[in-house]
Amino acid sequence: MNRKTNTLELRKNNTSCQIIIIDDEENIRSAVKLILEDEGFHVIEAEDGVAGLAAIMKSETPSIVLLDILMPRMTGNTVIRELANNPKILQKHAYIVITATLRRIEPDVVKLMKQFNIHAMQKPLEVIKLLSMIQICLEQLY
Repeated sequence: MNRKTNTLELRKNNTSCQIIIIDDEENIRSAVKLILEDEGFHVIEAEDGVAGLAAIMKSETPSIVLLDILMPRMTGNTVIRELANNPKILQKHAYIVITATLRRIEPDVVKLMKQFNIHAMQKPLEVIKLLSMIQICLEQLY
């Protein structure tokens, strides 16, 4: 993960916004969590799609969800399909799909992503781009 000086003006009260990181790679979750907590966000981690879906469903406040695609037990593709069956929950949050290759996003999920305005980023994540995408998600939510 490339860290550059953050020149973005993120929302002043980031602590009111929760970010859920769903990724099976602990090193990615930890690195992203450190960066986002440094920006003032409250961060929840989930190691796979099952735990991530549970965290999304349990969240009482709108959250930004960073969702990996390739994971054990439940893929990000499946998480998006499950959420599409519950539009009220899906639309309560903002999503950024993160994946090593965008080709891993299945065609029906690409359609859902367009329909529900779900963003996508490729790994390796660049901090400035991630924070820019989070800013876009904050504007969607608030």
